[in-house]
Amino acid sequence: KGAQEITDLLPTEEITPAELLQKSKENSFNLDKVYKVVFKENDLSTTINENDKFELQDYYQHPEKYKNQFEQYIPHLSILMNCMYWDDRYPRIVTKDFLAELYKTNHRLKVIGDVTCDPDGSIEATHIGTAIEDPVFVYNPKTRTPKMGFDGYGVLIMSVDILPSELPRESSKAFGDVLVNYVKRLVEADYNTSFENLNIPQEFKRALILHKGNFTPDFKYMADFLLKKF
Repeated sequence: KGAQEITDLLPTEEITPAELLQKSKENSFNLDKVYKVVFKENDLSTTINENDKFELQDYYQHPEKYKNQFEQYIPHLSILMNCMYWDDRYPRIVTKDFLAELYKTNHRLKVIGDVTCDPDGSIEATHIGTAIEDPVFVYNPKTRTPKMGFDGYGVLIMSVDILPSELPRESSKAFGDVLVNYVKRLVEADYNTSFENLNIPQEFKRALILHKGNFTPDFKYMADFLLKKF
């Protein structure tokens, strides 16, 4: 959902996978628009036995009965964000063989954001989880080799495998940027004085539960709970 939330900040138009194929066939894309397509499990895979129907729970429980059908959409995408759960029981959605064939022809695909980040997994060209400081590499489908950085021939792949930890990092930085403005007064305050005369920022004074071993005025009610418990 996070990738969609960020994408939705752009002036996007959401279309279905079927509409993607139709618009590509008709060459009816508006070049001034960003099109968003969400692919579900039945878009990614189909049954090996043509007489069987796709059933989601069966797909989860018996992935060996299914094969990849996502390749029909890839030539029509410029950016692919891969954000699904995957393990080696399931079909890959982008293989090295397919990319090699794709890059022999005209192609749109420029970037893959592999948030799933399983090396040699659902995006087979993802060979490693990259670092925040060096987040991308260019995969050359002809030589089947990666090159770290943004430059080179091929598809740009972002495969940072610790993206969830970036949110706490940003939150901690934002909190720290605000807190630093209060540090001087907190350090220089005389905590031996009475609560009434305690000279610290009001934001902290209102949040102070105990002072010199006693509940502060706003939190004296908590003493009743302690008496009941003990």
